[in-house]
Amino acid sequence: MPILNRDRYPYLNSNNIEYRDDTYAFQLRNWDDAKYFYVEFLIGASLSINLDSWIPPFYQNLIRGESNTYLVLNNSHEAFHSVVEAIYKFIIIEGKIPANKIILISESADVHEVVKTVAVQNNLPCINVEWVMMFKAGVKQQRSFQISDPTYKNFNTLEIKSYPKRYLNFNRRWRMHRPSLVALLVAYGILDQGHVSLGKSDCGTEWPHTFNWIKQRLSSDQYLLDKLTAHEQKILSLPSLYLDTENLRDNRADLETTTDSFYSSSLVSVVSETNFFPEFEVGRFLSEKTWKPVAYKHPFIMVSVPRTMKLLRQLGYKTFHPYINEEYDGETDPVRRLRLIVEELERICNFTDNKLLDFIEGVRPKVEHNFNLLMNTDSFITKTL
Repeated sequence: MPILNRDRYPYLNSNNIEYRDDTYAFQLRNWDDAKYFYVEFLIGASLSINLDSWIPPFYQNLIRGESNTYLVLNNSHEAFHSVVEAIYKFIIIEGKIPANKIILISESADVHEVVKTVAVQNNLPCINVEWVMMFKAGVKQQRSFQISDPTYKNFNTLEIKSYPKRYLNFNRRWRMHRPSLVALLVAYGILDQGHVSLGKSDCGTEWPHTFNWIKQRLSSDQYLLDKLTAHEQKILSLPSLYLDTENLRDNRADLETTTDSFYSSSLVSVVSETNFFPEFEVGRFLSEKTWKPVAYKHPFIMVSVPRTMKLLRQLGYKTFHPYINEEYDGETDPVRRLRLIVEELERICNFTDNKLLDFIEGVRPKVEHNFNLLMNTDSFITKTL
């Protein structure tokens, strides 16, 4: 069998090992061209678990000795660049698995550049890297099921009508750019012009734990700092913000009909992607948060790391300039980037009726193109190194 441990593969959590028998990754790649020992892992520290406890020595020897046998390390649930150093330290140097016998699968479009750097630092060869878009595949598959379901009531976006809610912004886990964004929506006076969620999630963070960090992190922009300070009490007293559900502890990666009305009653999505501030992670990561508005024909602003919109264009998707100012995508200073995003959103919130009509007519061909490209995509994994 090409995947040697297909029916029972290890998933390495922070400090323990779970065993699983299925994964969507099995559908996204050709596994018949070699032999593979398959592993999924959460973070780099997971790889410090004793190698013998999750790769039996028999399979280790196969990987080391047979030219067509590989160790697959799948980190596709995330886009963590920090895992690369851990692979070299724990698997290659300490575990003595040859670098050329390792395949890293990641959702980061850029992790191969980190591999090149770490390989040089350790005077070792590069591992193999494959960029997978598992979330894209999942959204495409689910949207196909929805459309083909005769009981599903489809909806339209970008209709010519009034939009009292100009934007849609889902937030679950309190990654720091998300409460920073919501705080600025309050400070700019446009929170009530959007559908916004931000409540208790699995990380347990709330405003009293977060606001001082936000002020300090954004303090390089005195204007933003003054606005945040002026609205501090209003921000600190924000209730939990819910849209279709109060359950923000569970991952909301699936398409759910309970969100349809929010897409149809707003102009743009404000996509709070996984990565933003560089002190946390820097990989360009296109999760389901990006692909949902594509599947629903909804234009979007990307709250993410620089060059994410550029990445989408490289994949053939059309972004929304000049109808949305996308200057923010090239801005490397995260504070400046966040300000550009909020001020563009403020502009959209203040559209006159004529501007609204121009916007809808201008972006409609773009969202149609993007939807068709997504639904006709068949390849979701690319070898980048």
